[in-house]
Amino acid sequence: MAAEGRPLDLLERFQLAQARAGTVPYITIIGVILIPPVDLMQKLAEISVNIHELMRVHPILVAGIDDTDIRRPKWRPNHDNPPFESNGSMFHPIVESTVIKVQSIAHVVGAEEAEAQGFNLATGPLWRIGVYGLDNEPPNSYCVALTIHHIVTDGMGALALLEQVMHPPSTTSATSARPRQQPLPPKTQKTMRMQPSVMGTIRKGARWLLNHKMSLKVTQGLGATKVWPPSDLLKDGPRRADVGHISVNFGQDENRIVERLEALGHQIGSVHSVLHTAAVIALAAAVATGDDTFDTIGTETPMSLRSEARNAPRIGGNYTGMVERSIPIAKLKSETIASFTKKTNNYIHSREAKTKEDERTKHTAAGIPTWSPTVVLICRSTAYVWQSGRDAQFSADCG
Repeated sequence: MAAEGRPLDLLERFQLAQARAGTVPYITIIGVILIPPVDLMQKLAEISVNIHELMRVHPILVAGIDDTDIRRPKWRPNHDNPPFESNGSMFHPIVESTVIKVQSIAHVVGAEEAEAQGFNLATGPLWRIGVYGLDNEPPNSYCVALTIHHIVTDGMGALALLEQVMHPPSTTSATSARPRQQPLPPKTQKTMRMQPSVMGTIRKGARWLLNHKMSLKVTQGLGATKVWPPSDLLKDGPRRADVGHISVNFGQDENRIVERLEALGHQIGSVHSVLHTAAVIALAAAVATGDDTFDTIGTETPMSLRSEARNAPRIGGNYTGMVERSIPIAKLKSETIASFTKKTNNYIHSREAKTKEDERTKHTAAGIPTWSPTVVLICRSTAYVWQSGRDAQFSADCG
């Protein structure tokens, strides 16, 4: 239900949905350096020089995100690139120059997780550098942690970025020719197919039906209401995420499958997309016992499309494509969640899946940003649509 008074803007809606779905998805890579304490500040100054140059060459490292209330947002270039050079300090603002003493690597991860919640999606930058000293390690060893929003790059790109951040600055003369700026990733509209898929049509139709006032008596409002907390509940600045292990036993009560799926989506957000999608598929097959409740199950699962053939930059752009599969229930009768998860994971990373996605996207730009999987259960008379992640809604088309 929308907040009373002023409507929420796009960023607020994204923040609220993110808070409902879970933590900001990010990547943290930790490197260890052996350096005397007296030289640490000089090293951080060198890191700051590297960051300044990287932001100049790669505008994506200083960009924000626009249209954040949709599944496929766009980049917002920061034309004051880099806007952090005149702060009167030898350290770059995204470098945390205060050395934080912690007990273990686990505490480093926890601290970075809390800081990641403070990324300003509207303005950028969507990454940071933190420095930590471990109490149980020699005094001359420090952890340098790079934390970056997953939409900026993938794991290999983050590793490449950390390597360039830590590398000794170039001694090349400032008058030498500088490399040309790499462009931001393409507008995501260019990567979307003009003709919608069957599943896309089902999703759109289901959501329209659920939000149509004439259908509320039939659906009883299932998934139709956008539940946005009041704007006065917005929390600014970093917050520590709640981390826990989630175990859901769907076999206990088949009649509560919708409720359990919705609750699971609220808790884990877009984490473990392949495992998540495959488990739901196997589960649907398990509950379809004899009454032909489901005919076919269709899924979309993100697959990495980073490649030089698509001109994906080495740093920046976590491009993906959506791998679609339609599986008859009859083929799933003998599967368990574990066995089908393994098969699905193998398929997602197979040459066959990559070839199909190549064919579908070879005439477009380099993919779309990863968010969360969409699971569609196609039944004889009902199409259930469930999307995990930021809006975590469960819909039903009672056609």
